[in-house]
Amino acid sequence: MGKRLAIIATHPVQYQVPIWRALAGVEGLDVHVYYASDFSVRGYMDQEFGVAFKWDVPLTEGYAHTFLSTDQRVRNSGGFFSLRPEGLHRHLSEFKPDCVLITAYFPFFWWETILVLKRLKIPILIRAETTDVALRRGFLKRVFRNAFLELVYGSCSKFLAIGRYAREHYLAHGVTDGRIGWSPYCVDTALFQEQIRLYARQRNALRQSMGFSSSHTVFLFSGKLIDKKGPMTIARALQAMQKSDRDKMGLIVVGDGVLRPEFEAACRELLGARSVFVGFVNQSCLGENYAAADCLLLPSNFGETWGLVVNEAMQFGLPAIVSDRVGCHPDLVREGETGYVFPVGDAERLKALMLRFIETDPARREAMAAHCRATISSYSVAEAAEGIRKAVFSCNQKGDPC
Repeated sequence: MGKRLAIIATHPVQYQVPIWRALAGVEGLDVHVYYASDFSVRGYMDQEFGVAFKWDVPLTEGYAHTFLSTDQRVRNSGGFFSLRPEGLHRHLSEFKPDCVLITAYFPFFWWETILVLKRLKIPILIRAETTDVALRRGFLKRVFRNAFLELVYGSCSKFLAIGRYAREHYLAHGVTDGRIGWSPYCVDTALFQEQIRLYARQRNALRQSMGFSSSHTVFLFSGKLIDKKGPMTIARALQAMQKSDRDKMGLIVVGDGVLRPEFEAACRELLGARSVFVGFVNQSCLGENYAAADCLLLPSNFGETWGLVVNEAMQFGLPAIVSDRVGCHPDLVREGETGYVFPVGDAERLKALMLRFIETDPARREAMAAHCRATISSYSVAEAAEGIRKAVFSCNQKGDPC
């Protein structure tokens, strides 16, 4: 017998949409996605990037969806009360789903959504960026958060872990092992595979156009240039190096943000023309930068619940040097095989690992690239969708646990 799955999200997200498309193609599964707003389709100002943009990949094709609001005044998902589940009760009453997948539990939009689902007695599945290690919280905040999560999780039937930290989080908050499924965090694997096909053969030309020779080891930072992402740790690591070591390397920086002037000035002083700042790059062109690089740097300071740029880099065969605050490191970064992990903010340790990678011989680099591709192959859209499919088909009648 077929199943009906409703998915609820605040807005179309470039990393989630491929999963919704994959689920829409599952035999015996009728999928409908309900979005709070269409702002990401219209284009919007990202306050952290500091630029206005519109994603250049299709966000609404290949699956049934409804926007609960198309209010032009809504320009992002920020603000505790900025999004509301308008008409959700009516839509779900008409669609009659067997279960509903939610993708977060904060802010207020999700609280109202959970109340609607409880009133309708629809089993709730949750797949979210959950972790207890991304942020440091004081005693009172931990007590409040734990009490709040007990209420939220008490309303959910099935939990889909995106990685190790998410699974540990659910277990720590009283969720039994049998209620936790697996739906790995992923990027649009098909999109990046196509970019690998397009750009890998152009690697030498791309490097030359950026001012790098074949002998340079090129590091890549991709992300918002804000304190959360820790770009200044890279600047401090470069400052601590001998000039003779810096002469062996280059740096590509993809992204924008409030720290760009300071970070760019520091990197240009230390690396000169081998410090290439390309600004914000949309999805369809990211592959040019990954293809030109040798290793990813992600020195996040806090709040990095996963770090999907690591997925992107590893699909291109790039090892990653990440801080221990990057949520994906227990899943993806194996010491000396797919990258390295350093203590957050430790520029001296980051320097040592960058120099270690520079001295890695070509054969070892090839082996690391192969390990990266093998590791990331199971963090795919297909695997993520399959985990959700299993959870949906394990659901019983309305009101019963999955």
